[in-house]
Amino acid sequence: MGDDRQSRCDTPEFLDGLELLIDPHPETITDRNDFAFQIYLLGHDTVAEHKIKFDRISSSNCFKITWFGKIARTCVGDHEFKHNFSFMVTSADFPQLPETL
Repeated sequence: MGDDRQSRCDTPEFLDGLELLIDPHPETITDRNDFAFQIYLLGHDTVAEHKIKFDRISSSNCFKITWFGKIARTCVGDHEFKHNFSFMVTSADFPQLPETL
């Protein structure tokens, strides 16, 4: 039998402590449309090296979400990911998903 954390992704327990690394090696992506996320800062810029973490607040169904990443000012021809960004949600409710048949 497999790990419950992998088989039950619709539970708060699965999300608790989950850390996602998205586009960790942007130098390997040649088409900017292949990045997971886009940003419009002062023009169409590119974001990568995302680290998104979910931490459950006590034993509630609320989570703190922290998100860090890097920005390349591609709208002005700078393709180096040298600008940091961060974002925090202090309390997000775990969504109630509909029952499946």
